Amino acid sequence: MPRHKKIPAGAPLSLSPQGQALVDELDQLAGEVLDEATDISDPLQIEPGSKKARNIHITANVFLWTAVGLCLLLTLTFGLNQAADGVGKLHFFVEPTAAMAPKIPQGSLLLTYRPAANKIEPGEIVTYWAVPNNPDSRITRIVEAHWKESGQDMYRTKRAASAKADSIEFNYTSILGVKLAVLPFAGYAISFVAGYAPGLTAIAAALCLAAVLLRKWLLQTGAIQLKKRKGTKKAKKA
Repeated sequence: MPRHKKIPAGAPLSLSPQGQALVDELDQLAGEVLDEATDISDPLQIEPGSKKARNIHITANVFLWTAVGLCLLLTLTFGLNQAADGVGKLHFFVEPTAAMAPKIPQGSLLLTYRPAANKIEPGEIVTYWAVPNNPDSRITRIVEAHWKESGQDMYRTKRAASAKADSIEFNYTSILGVKLAVLPFAGYAISFVAGYAPGLTAIAAALCLAAVLLRKWLLQTGAIQLKKRKGTKKAKKA
């Protein structure tokens, strides 16, 4: 039987042209597989201007503007709660009942102004204390009558949908203000924000932080770049 020729150790290995071509092809294929494996192992790699980069940038902007909107809403709610105690002659109230519907639907935000006593006439919508300085006794009604008694301006009111006057009579010191404007049902949103202020504040902070981190990541990876502002000053000629 023919015996194979033994190749000495360290001797160069020679291949036929077909074998060398096969080795080259396998080497190229291994390089492509290695490149793909490197890409997969780096999922944070983002191509500048790619759809993925644009989507992440849009998400960061949505997070940021949502946080800004929540902060503005929280600030507005805080301001309105302060205004309920009075800012000069202005007061904001949330209408708690449907007694003044349809003129003032339940849950509406009511802005009032406190004019002089002789400026409040029948037909005006006023907010007053049924019990002095008791927030739970605040009532909004239509002025039905205005008269003088013992040197004081006295008033009687009625409900919007009723022709019968209320039994309560009160003087000018009990009036908080006359209606200036009504935002229907806006009081529900204000009451909701006021009730969940701590949680909404935390959400706003988290969204803002997420937006900042996403934008920082995009800048570090080169997916987006900051636009350089052109100077407005012209270079002085020598």
